[in-house]
Amino acid sequence: MIVFALSNIQSGMAGVDNAGGLNFQRNNSGIDISPLVTSNLVNIRFKDQQSLQSVKIIVFDMLGNIVPKNQIMFLNENMMSLNLSNCQPGYYFIRVQTSNAVVTKRVSLISAKIALSA
Repeated sequence: MIVFALSNIQSGMAGVDNAGGLNFQRNNSGIDISPLVTSNLVNIRFKDQQSLQSVKIIVFDMLGNIVPKNQIMFLNENMMSLNLSNCQPGYYFIRVQTSNAVVTKRVSLISAKIALSA
């Protein structure tokens, strides 16, 4: 069973780096979130299929507000894609929680016009 939660944001393993930005600790969770700069899609890759048994995906903005209504597409047995095209350009955090790990990554969502001109 897949569960997509849009609530219960818990404090993560974040600290502040020397430049004043958020610095999330790296771990060997088996969860990869990429690309970190995108105009719409973010891929979430799992090391094993068991991680997909119970996964929660939460998207929130820099103020901690939960961003609802993101489409999730399953690409294969260990990869899904999150569509952020309904969001305004800016920074967002994507938290992926399985029974084994929690990973939070900051993603820069850029305008499609900027992406095409680059």
